[in-house]
Amino acid sequence: MGLLGVLAVRDGLASWESLSAGEGTQGEDALPVDRELYREVCGYVREVARQQFTLEETARARDPVIRERFRNIVVKSLEDLKLQVSEADLPALVERLFQDILGFGPVEKYFYDPEVTEIVISGTTIRISKHGLRFTAPERFESVEHARQVVERMIAPTGRRLDLANPRVHARLFDGSRLCAHIAPVAVDGITATVRRFRQDIDAPTLVRTGYASRELLEFLKACVLARLNIVISGARAPARPRS
Repeated sequence: MGLLGVLAVRDGLASWESLSAGEGTQGEDALPVDRELYREVCGYVREVARQQFTLEETARARDPVIRERFRNIVVKSLEDLKLQVSEADLPALVERLFQDILGFGPVEKYFYDPEVTEIVISGTTIRISKHGLRFTAPERFESVEHARQVVERMIAPTGRRLDLANPRVHARLFDGSRLCAHIAPVAVDGITATVRRFRQDIDAPTLVRTGYASRELLEFLKACVLARLNIVISGARAPARPRS
């Protein structure tokens, strides 16, 4: 089954994400090897990948060709370290290593979820906004340094830096998302970052159908735009606090 999965990915019939969500895993934190051994493998693969991938290639990490090259690096690294991983568990290990080395770690699946509109990182905690609701994700970063590495990987293709000389950064990511990040000493929790994502399936009929706007309101806004009037858009009014 593991070999069939690899062939399916090669031929574009499946993705590493779908394979890693299958029978080879046992939950988000399940690993085919113990945690200490995983850290050893991760460190080894990270160094090899750093030498073999350019910054431009890491920005195209979801390209199937880059994915396949990364898988080959993992397989070769396991041989170098003399570690045995079953074919059934290999896709899950490759996906986890990919997320931690070339991807966005524990926020990878949320970043590519079209229904997620905001990702907030505070220290090692991750909060997600989806369908108008915000919740704390079950995944966490291993450390503040891990969170910082992921944020730096997000902004790397933009040419911006996040360090002591530049503890604040605002950037537009490759998919159009806006990112705002702060690190210590500006950030109390070591790092805070917000990724504001924009849904691509919102249009006038959708706003009317879901009740977010009426046809009359949209016609009014259209008339204002055509007349080149100034428009001020304000958020919802906060509920009044009860008096003590």
